[in-house]
Amino acid sequence: KLGAAFAFHYSTDRSYWQLVRYFALDQPHDIRAGFLAQAPTGDACTATFSDVAYTAQAVQDIRSGV
Repeated sequence: KLGAAFAFHYSTDRSYWQLVRYFALDQPHDIRAGFLAQAPTGDACTATFSDVAYTAQAVQDIRSGV
């Protein structure tokens, strides 16, 4: 999150972060985050989330995730 902008990134090496999507939302007082997998063009999908980490630190550049 940076200002009113939110961004989704992923990394396979924790060094380079790939931007998936960024967008703006109204600023609710209670923000919660979670994980989700979708199959927008298919009937189903399987996803495994592993090695998940959270750091309470703002990014300097929302597009690079750094």
